[in-house]
Amino acid sequence: MQARTSKLLEAGNANRGAAATVLFAAASLAKHDGDTATEMLQLRKAHDQLQHGFKSWETRAEKACRQRLSTPLPAPASAPRTDIPRPVFVVGLPRSGTTLIERILASHSTVQGLGELAGVHHWARRVESQSSAGSDAQELADYYADNLPQTAEGTRAFVDKAPGNYAFLGPIAQAFPNAVILNVMRDPRDVALSMWRTHFGAGGLYYTHDLSWMAAEANRYRRYMQHWHAVLPGRVHEISYEHLVNNLEDGAKELAQLCDLPFEQAMLSPDKSSDAIRTASNLQARKPVNTASVGGWQAVADHFAPFVKGLDADLWPEIHR
Repeated sequence: MQARTSKLLEAGNANRGAAATVLFAAASLAKHDGDTATEMLQLRKAHDQLQHGFKSWETRAEKACRQRLSTPLPAPASAPRTDIPRPVFVVGLPRSGTTLIERILASHSTVQGLGELAGVHHWARRVESQSSAGSDAQELADYYADNLPQTAEGTRAFVDKAPGNYAFLGPIAQAFPNAVILNVMRDPRDVALSMWRTHFGAGGLYYTHDLSWMAAEANRYRRYMQHWHAVLPGRVHEISYEHLVNNLEDGAKELAQLCDLPFEQAMLSPDKSSDAIRTASNLQARKPVNTASVGGWQAVADHFAPFVKGLDADLWPEIHR
């Protein structure tokens, strides 16, 4: 193992990104060999390379969260956009199971999975960059619909599974009164381990490169969700990842019911869907639904103590009880 790692490192020191790629590869080899200590060491080194220059982003993220949570909801859009299929927004922390939810729903004959659409984020960036501009739900609805990819004929609903949309559920709910909003809940320790093992290319996921940053983002996520439940009672439906993978048929039927769809047997085989997957969940989504990753954090608990310590006990009482 050490010899293979050394050869990889010699080839990848040209810059931080290349070095991180090599270190992630070394960690993957160690994981395959069952060498958890070496895997965690290589991952720590990889994230040390990638966190460079992102320290100020954590301050900005916290400021943005406070601003959004203190902003009143925009007035609702005048009416649902009847020229597009019904939107289903799937949110949650990255690696919480949002892709699995999308795949189950997209296995339905009248539902199309569109992956992680950027429409909401583009609209929010523009609005938040203009201090004098207020949040306009109708403007969001029109912008989003106008930039929606083409959907197949006969599509009754489409799935947008951009996890980070949890920061914008207020405007989303007001812009799309007929939308289904699903929040995927998963043990944050398993989420953290999965994020730690994943080489994300997106700068917006900067917090995955530091355990304390990951805890801070998990706390923000929980604050967002508590807020949306308070100001939008009944609009956000909680989906437990653990319950779903342990009870796939019951979970799939619940998803169909929430989306006002008749249940179809194909929803029990999301791994057989032919839709392309453009996210880090590609390999996992191609496997049958299983419980292999549930509780996986326990094998590396010592390495993730800083993350668990950073979780706010008031926000995560189930973790600290």
